[in-house]
Amino acid sequence: MKDRIPTYPGRVTLTQVTENTYDLVRADAPTEAGTPLTKATLLSDEAANIIWKKERPEDPTVNDAFKELGGRESHEIGDILTTARNLNEKDEWLECDGSEIDAEKYPDLANLFGGPVIPTEWEKKAELTQTLSGNLDSRIEILGNKIIACENGINSDIICRSSTNGAAFTNMGTISTNGGGTQHFTTAGNDQFVILGTKINGFGSVPRRTEATFWYGNTSLSSASLPVPSYSNQQEDYIADCSFGNGYFLACGYTNGINSTSASLIWYGTLPNSMTYKEMYRVTSISETLEYILSVAAGNNQFCCIKSNNTNQTVAVGYCDSPGGTYTFSTSNTFSGTDRNLTGKIRYLNNAWVLTQQNNFTKFLVKTDITSEDAWQTIDPPVTAQGATFNSIEYAGGTYLLTGFLNWEPYSWTCTALTEAWSAVKLTGPGTLSLLSNGVYDGTSWWTICGSFTSAYSYKKTNNTPPNLPLFKPSQGLKTYIKALE
Repeated sequence: MKDRIPTYPGRVTLTQVTENTYDLVRADAPTEAGTPLTKATLLSDEAANIIWKKERPEDPTVNDAFKELGGRESHEIGDILTTARNLNEKDEWLECDGSEIDAEKYPDLANLFGGPVIPTEWEKKAELTQTLSGNLDSRIEILGNKIIACENGINSDIICRSSTNGAAFTNMGTISTNGGGTQHFTTAGNDQFVILGTKINGFGSVPRRTEATFWYGNTSLSSASLPVPSYSNQQEDYIADCSFGNGYFLACGYTNGINSTSASLIWYGTLPNSMTYKEMYRVTSISETLEYILSVAAGNNQFCCIKSNNTNQTVAVGYCDSPGGTYTFSTSNTFSGTDRNLTGKIRYLNNAWVLTQQNNFTKFLVKTDITSEDAWQTIDPPVTAQGATFNSIEYAGGTYLLTGFLNWEPYSWTCTALTEAWSAVKLTGPGTLSLLSNGVYDGTSWWTICGSFTSAYSYKKTNNTPPNLPLFKPSQGLKTYIKALE
């Protein structure tokens, strides 16, 4: 930061507004204006997200940041300490005696020693639906060991259910869409589940509005409308994608407004109830073609989106260092011809950007540095024959997990690197005929996937041998410990 350096210290100009009211303006003619004292320079949202990686206060102050940093130990999980002190009574430290690590109690430490967690067999454990027969929306999400799934119910309302690993689902609440709405999208972060979609306002009347809405919470759900420009308040909104990364909830879509005005938008916010929007593109007549935002994601301190331009038949990936900034669409990130069909969704997985089609994709496009002019690497999926489709790709626990179908039969495929061979597992038994969900990993040993239509909930507990602590035998009465918990 820089100090202000005035030529005339303390000098101001007073301008009379009314009899006893004056405007005061600095007139010190600085040779250096100095750094302004604002939220952005003292404690920006980006800095706060780095300091509070899990439970961040809603409006943290600089004092809060110093208290948080001052109360931390210098050791991180996995650090080893040799000492004459006895730390056996402290849960956050374990003695390095070669014993088995309790992966349920110390998941982060177990991941450091356990290697990749690869599902080799799936087992149906619990029904997603107890009293209502519905269709599962296409994504499930996880926070800790709690899993959330949404299913379409009567009149297209959404019944949101949560579960812990192996336990029956319980109803978190009904999301009323007033008899209509589009597909719903889920994401999770900052200790909040978020479901994004649309609902009908003014059902049965004219005009009526399809309103962009989000529902959020951890144990119960609250709802609010996504902010939209004032010209959109008589027509319809549409959600195309949502995700969480770099401490931000992100969503994209478009709004149709009055007088033929339409706009594509990116919504963003560190908390689901404080979302704002960036207008990416706008048209004001039916003769103009709107550029749509198809997908949005964040990772490695970058924010990325995919835009579709139907006028010149291209799809392009844009990047920016803040969600509400100006996105750069470079030549190397622009696709035309048949390549543009491969670019419907973007995600940041295992230190690389991955492009796939929105649904039923046939190839991956991978790039490590989104800002470079390097070409995207094309990766073939595990099966390229006709009859193979893939719904979702995830990375966690050292493993890539694909879910999809081969000749109308549900499969999962796994590998530890996209350039290596994939292992296939066919799902069998009730509830597997419509495997539509992604996979989620709880950080210890459980991958979870959900089926649809037949109300399946399947999961697999890995058969990997539990990892052991390292073994050290220091001399002279010393003991060696490893940091196991924050």
